[in-house]
Amino acid sequence: MTDQHTPGPWEVRERIGPGHIVCEICYGSDGECIAEGLYDIHDASLISKAPDMKALLRKCLWEHGEFNTVSLGAIDDIRSLLDSLDNPKGDAGNGE
Repeated sequence: MTDQHTPGPWEVRERIGPGHIVCEICYGSDGECIAEGLYDIHDASLISKAPDMKALLRKCLWEHGEFNTVSLGAIDDIRSLLDSLDNPKGDAGNGE
């Protein structure tokens, strides 16, 4: 089994469909589409973060294996990733 997948970063692009917004996951300078037909920005955002999540999990496993701990930097990266998933459009939020 190989460890290959479409390289990141992946990004969410929204396009206007008939009466709704449709999201697609794209990558690369030419914007090649990986997935399309997603109607929920939160689902699209979660899928688009897959390469980042994979890299972060590998980093945490490596740190734990080498040092029997996970660095504060990795914890900060996890928080940042989760924040981006909770707020996929980058809005200021509602103060909660």
